[in-house]
Amino acid sequence: MNENHNVFVNLGYFEKAPIFDAVFQNFNNETINEEAENEKILSFELGYGFRGEKFAANINLYHTRWNDRSYTDRFQENGEQFFVNLLGVNAVHQGAEFDFNYRPSTKLTLTGMLSLGDWKWDNDVLGVQVFDETNQPVGDPIDLYIEGLKVSDAAQTTAALGLNWEMMD
Repeated sequence: MNENHNVFVNLGYFEKAPIFDAVFQNFNNETINEEAENEKILSFELGYGFRGEKFAANINLYHTRWNDRSYTDRFQENGEQFFVNLLGVNAVHQGAEFDFNYRPSTKLTLTGMLSLGDWKWDNDVLGVQVFDETNQPVGDPIDLYIEGLKVSDAAQTTAALGLNWEMMD
């Protein structure tokens, strides 16, 4: 907008090949999963930035929809190895991010960031088959009622403060 203020928008759609473990079941290349699909990702982001003489900051809002994600997992029960292959898992990642830096003097800079996310599974996964280590089905397929549960494996809320002090040129 001018030298101090900017606004940005990002929009993207792409497809990503499923992870290796979802294509080659039981962690080998002998059993190929013909049902594995490309993951489909649609994402948009809207943000504002300010640049001043001593202070700069950015704030943005994001929304990402992941469709047809694939997951595999191995687990052990009573000394036996089992695995599952989850296909068609959907998730929505959305949130807000803020970062800043403030330079009160030429030698001192204060930095910070805050990220608040709300990442949730968007559907239940029905008919999941458990397999043994020889890739044979075990029992009846199970249903995973995960819709609305939080996506794990990454922090959804993070914050940081930093202080940079230049002791000498």
